[in-house]
Amino acid sequence: MLFLTRGASLEKWDHTGSLARELYLYKELAKALGSVTVLSYGDERELGYLPQLEGIQVAYNRWRLPLPLYVLLLPFLHWRLLRKATIFKTNQIRGAEVALWAKMVHRKALIVRCGYVWSRNAQNQVAHQLKGSSWEVRQARWIERLTFSRAELGVTTTAALKAYLLDAYQLPPEQIQVIPNFVQTETFTPKAATDSLQKRLIFVGRLSALKNLPALLAATKLTDAQLTLIGEGPERAALVAQAEREGIAVTFLGTVPNQEIAAHLQQADLFVLPSKWEGHPKVLIEAMACGMPVVGTDVAGIRDVIIHGQTGLLCGLSGTEIAAAIEQLFADPALRRK
Repeated sequence: MLFLTRGASLEKWDHTGSLARELYLYKELAKALGSVTVLSYGDERELGYLPQLEGIQVAYNRWRLPLPLYVLLLPFLHWRLLRKATIFKTNQIRGAEVALWAKMVHRKALIVRCGYVWSRNAQNQVAHQLKGSSWEVRQARWIERLTFSRAELGVTTTAALKAYLLDAYQLPPEQIQVIPNFVQTETFTPKAATDSLQKRLIFVGRLSALKNLPALLAATKLTDAQLTLIGEGPERAALVAQAEREGIAVTFLGTVPNQEIAAHLQQADLFVLPSKWEGHPKVLIEAMACGMPVVGTDVAGIRDVIIHGQTGLLCGLSGTEIAAAIEQLFADPALRRK
């Protein structure tokens, strides 16, 4: 039984373009385990995705209850499905307390999985003066301590995130396993090798403050390059205004289904991830699976993936530092091929 992130649904995955990628893993698990059920916070519109589920069951909020009431009653509303399950698993930390509540009622084994650590993200939000708050940090720590200490197993995506959890909550090392994010290598395949260069940059992700995209636009202008941005988010209007004001060549493609992103990556010369921090960035490893030269900022999450000078280049957060790394790759075909 997969517990989605609190408030999440198949419909929301679809709207962000991630539905196919997210379902891929659970389709494979269903083949291996015989049965997988997704516990969603969506309503009856979730049934519209049944043709894409290939045997995966979906439990949803058919009563259209308010979120707090649905959470409180969830172990009882879905009694039969939860009773039949062998293992409960979370998709992220947000909502892990709901899975723990169901575990206590039904006495099932619980795996608490997170692709990023909520409290760490909230701390970074506060440090960078974004939307985080000290209250959110305290809430996240309480939920993490409660769920990881009572779960049969915790799973995170990097050794650095595991070390953070072990230190923060005094957990035994065997309590947390590291399972990195996966790449669909049949989709994200290396593009044909070429030394031709058209100075085409690409970024894929949410257009939010933590992605540090104004600096990427500045670097695009400094390198006289063309930039494609795939994704949506609250910073889009400001980025459009910056591009128009400064005459920067930027194409905004909006949300693109994950299965179509590989084609866009393969048309670009260079992938850039300029974030202020990351967890275990899926899009970065997807770009690397396509054999792309990559530039990433030297921050937590990105430095865990890129080996500087070997699998990509690391750089500072400013537009000039990002531009210097881009120019280094533009000027060196052998380094780009490496």
